[in-house]
Amino acid sequence: MNDKQAIVLDASAPNIKTNELKKGDWVVLANGWIAEVWDNKKGDTRVCDVYGFEHEAGSVYSHDIVAKIGVLRDMGRIDLRPMYTETYAIIEHTPAQLKLKKLVTDEAYPSRYSSKDGYGD
Repeated sequence: MNDKQAIVLDASAPNIKTNELKKGDWVVLANGWIAEVWDNKKGDTRVCDVYGFEHEAGSVYSHDIVAKIGVLRDMGRIDLRPMYTETYAIIEHTPAQLKLKKLVTDEAYPSRYSSKDGYGD
């Protein structure tokens, strides 16, 4: 699998909690980007090195992490984006993380995530 192919998640994959992620683990974010976890903390946010539209580091909401993946670094590549494998585990979120997700999405985008528009629950 290369960085131009989509990661297809399988419901039969093992589940882990975001609190079980360790520094150096690679994850898939809800928007499809991949990131390397840079901390060993637990809770609602994790510090990650994100490979997306831009390469940047910062806090990521735990509820935006959807899967852990296996990654192989190819240091010879000029753009430094990692190559990843199909090995993964689905992330299971805590009730507190899901509550924060609802709070953040409802307050930031009330019409975007409302049921009347077909995007919400």
